[in-house]
Amino acid sequence: MEHHNIISENSEHHWLYLNTFNKNILDLGCGRHDTHDLNHSSPIYLGEKGAKKVIAVDSNEKEIEYFNQNNPNPEKYTFICKTINSPNDIRSLIKEYNIEVLKIDIEGYEINLYDFTKEDFININDLGIEYHSYEILDNITKKIEEWGFSIDVEGKFAFVEAPQMGVLFCSKK
Repeated sequence: MEHHNIISENSEHHWLYLNTFNKNILDLGCGRHDTHDLNHSSPIYLGEKGAKKVIAVDSNEKEIEYFNQNNPNPEKYTFICKTINSPNDIRSLIKEYNIEVLKIDIEGYEINLYDFTKEDFININDLGIEYHSYEILDNITKKIEEWGFSIDVEGKFAFVEAPQMGVLFCSKK
């Protein structure tokens, strides 16, 4: 496994290792956080890396309103205000939009993946999962193997003191 230092919230630093070329992406947690330039936001960055379509979801209504008002290409980008409260919330989005890449940055709600099975990822080839605690890292790491993926790169935050947080970039074996 390769290691990567994440030096900012800008997506070119944060999501660098997510393979998006010619794929449909589900961007869970698309809010801008400390990134104020639209082009540095995760949905636009991932779309510019060659994605076919980006379905961007966030629970913050103001963020989704901002993205909808500034949508550079409504054919390519769909912005949805939704809180991820259950595994079925994620499953329904994957199925409805024929998702091939899953990017998750949902501030601890990634625990909704614990109930997923290998069959839930049948069409997904790449994962980018930000984890927010050592417990989540341990649980997700075990599940990644079970789902048929390998961890290619682990990103750790170099710009904040948060050793319990990072990003796992995974691909199907």
